[in-house]
Amino acid sequence: MKVRGLLFDTRSIQKYIFSGNKLKTNIGASYIVERLFEDVLCKEILEKKLKNFVQSQEPQRNFTVDVDSWEKSELVTEQLPTDCYVAYIGGGNALVLFSAEGADYRPETVKLFSKELLVLYPGVRIGAALGELSLDKEQFSLDLSELYKTLKDNQNCVSPNISIFDTGLTVPCETNGEVANYWYKENGQARIISQESFSKIDNSKLANETLQSEFSDVLENYEFPMELDDMGQEKHVVGRNVGGNDIAIVHIDGNNMGLRFRACKTLTDRSKLSKKVANKTKLAFKKLLSIIVDDKKKLELEGGRSNHKIPLRPLILGGDDITFVCNAQYVLKYTRLFMNFMKEELEPEDISIDTCAGIAILPTSYPFFRGYELAEQLCAVAKSESRNYKGSSWLDFALLHGEQAPELEQIRLQEYTANLGNMHFGPYIVNGIESNDPRHIDNLLQCIARFNQWKFSDNPAVSYGKVKELRFVLQKDEHEIQRYLELLGDSKSLLAVNNWESYEEKLWFEGKTPYVDAIELMDYAVGMED
Repeated sequence: MKVRGLLFDTRSIQKYIFSGNKLKTNIGASYIVERLFEDVLCKEILEKKLKNFVQSQEPQRNFTVDVDSWEKSELVTEQLPTDCYVAYIGGGNALVLFSAEGADYRPETVKLFSKELLVLYPGVRIGAALGELSLDKEQFSLDLSELYKTLKDNQNCVSPNISIFDTGLTVPCETNGEVANYWYKENGQARIISQESFSKIDNSKLANETLQSEFSDVLENYEFPMELDDMGQEKHVVGRNVGGNDIAIVHIDGNNMGLRFRACKTLTDRSKLSKKVANKTKLAFKKLLSIIVDDKKKLELEGGRSNHKIPLRPLILGGDDITFVCNAQYVLKYTRLFMNFMKEELEPEDISIDTCAGIAILPTSYPFFRGYELAEQLCAVAKSESRNYKGSSWLDFALLHGEQAPELEQIRLQEYTANLGNMHFGPYIVNGIESNDPRHIDNLLQCIARFNQWKFSDNPAVSYGKVKELRFVLQKDEHEIQRYLELLGDSKSLLAVNNWESYEEKLWFEGKTPYVDAIELMDYAVGMED
């Protein structure tokens, strides 16, 4: 039996979520995207406005809609139980099936949905594709693949304008740079911002309440921060003024997930896998949260500075594409734990997901979207390396400060190229490969721990300043490096790290050195000594 198919997708999601420089707008935007199809397409358009439209066109017709059965993984194999049937929602897509009999209401559905988004959530981009599908299992899979191809083709051909044009006489929004066309009061002060920014801010409170409720059993009396300044940063860290006021943006992506979904023969298989992935992410995040809460309690018992804000905030959470922002001092600990939890089977019938991560470390006041873009690029570098080692997880990192080139490749070329080679050693293995590989993160962490011991040493040859000096010495020639090692004397044994034997004598080997990465991450490995 043939049915009419309508496939939606959301486009430029990351740009929409991270275009603002306020955490509240990021939080609200993420919630809007997450609930877009269920709340707007299903509840507002299909169940209300489309039914009303059909009623106006065919007063005698009882147009029926089913927006719930897909959640029970029920596969339609013979005929549609209703005139309009939501078959699947997940991974940024929604598939709606319509009866092939009578008038075709798919174009009107696209029109109603698009108009609703322009009014409620300006800035959200969607795509749509129309096609016929057979309910026969094998043919359905082939037809669905063709529909996805049409959707991709439309993406390359259709790029609608969804923003109000800047006439030159308008005021730009302080949050995202769009035309400021919405007036509202915040904390008693009048502000003019873009309607897009307001819709995000307006949804941020509900987003936070939903997140708090979902993880309330783990959070106890702790809360997720709503501002970047509330992540426990300290402007003055013991012994120095470095790193304490930084945040880290972490982007994590599952490896080979596209292959897993393409291997699904039916919508039921795809829906089940989508739910397993979402459940896996929530389980891994919940386990990470429990450790963070325990750390907070321990800090309070020891009399340390603490508040009731968790030093981490998830922004995208629910699939294999995860983004969170956290206090940079803990970023290595949190990222590594989460990636390991994604790899482990945490409960019966759980799945294992290899992941790659990009970590962008930046001052709290630095443009947020710039940091996210860099985190994405870093994740891509890690994924490229992971393709050579099946079943492994990798991460890469970079520090942002001041005026820098926009692309990661340019930053590495300009700031990490020395006379003897490349001063960046990553990306690093997190799991899936034995730690005897020099690029394993265990070796990096051992070196960081050694360097951090130097800070409190009474020996002037291995002072904190001596560690920082090494960063500049490594940029020079072999003669300067040899002179530095001679001044260290017997203390140079502190540079000995497991599986880095090739680098001990000259600190360089085959055009690479691992020590610069360790120096740069000294302030961002709090808790890794446990």
